[in-house]
Amino acid sequence: SKQSYLESVKTLIVTLEERDSYTREHSLNVLRYSAMVAKVMGLAENEIALIGNAAILHDLGKIVISDQILCKKDKLTEDEYALIKKHPLIAVRILKKSNYMKRELQIILYHHERYDGKGYPVGLKGKKIPLGARIIAVCDSYDAMRSARPYREALPINRVISELVDNAGSQFDPEVVDAFLRGLANNELLPAEVDIKDVMQKIKTKIEAEEDV
Repeated sequence: SKQSYLESVKTLIVTLEERDSYTREHSLNVLRYSAMVAKVMGLAENEIALIGNAAILHDLGKIVISDQILCKKDKLTEDEYALIKKHPLIAVRILKKSNYMKRELQIILYHHERYDGKGYPVGLKGKKIPLGARIIAVCDSYDAMRSARPYREALPINRVISELVDNAGSQFDPEVVDAFLRGLANNELLPAEVDIKDVMQKIKTKIEAEEDV
């Protein structure tokens, strides 16, 4: 069954987490944020579950990348970065042996695509990127910026929200950023120093700019 298949794949994730504690927290956070965004966007329960499965597995491809690279404190070399960029393809290679994960595979494969078409692995653009992948892209980036990494401290929430808003329309789908911020506000996850009205106005302007194109 799909459930038992998912359980067995999750044991692979546990293996990855044992090597890199960031991944464990990160996969769960991306799952929570993705489900939150999908709900704000009014998606059906089965779609929310599908995106949740993809969120848990989105970094599975890193299982074949050495600790030396995964936990490196210095800047990655070009070759190391090229290897990291293969992780969506590696995840698909691992998971495609099963018929259970066909739709999740599309989301996992494209979660590093950019809204402006400058992402990887294939350079899909705009709404051609599956919605689940556009959602995970925002949640993945938010959690990565909010987490301490071997090479930098966690970034403050104001700075992270500015990054999301500034990159809406280029890196991220502005409608997804809008839903993400509304989800944070609804769940009281935004501290008082974030001027939510100002932030939402900026996002609204970006969405309107999209519609005018």
